[in-house]
Amino acid sequence: MSSRLSHRQVCGADRPKQLPQAATEGTQLSFAEVMQLVQEGKEVPGVRKLEVKPSYQSPTPSQMERLQKPWETSSASDCTRRSNQKYTIIS
Repeated sequence: MSSRLSHRQVCGADRPKQLPQAATEGTQLSFAEVMQLVQEGKEVPGVRKLEVKPSYQSPTPSQMERLQKPWETSSASDCTRRSNQKYTIIS
């Protein structure tokens, strides 16, 4: 007789699909149980529902100075200057 577990046993596929009825804030749920609640459109215990609404206001102007891009720094401009030099090919 083999003592190896089947894939279904390891992944919990043999478990019943119903969640415990007494799921309260103190209860810890597995990822699969949380996923099942979300897929069924049910509330997940212990998760606050936020009322997020758009403000419809214009964005505030930035108060920080924009950081320079790598090619805008002084060391990058030196490389650009060097790459713009003209070379004469001697054959």
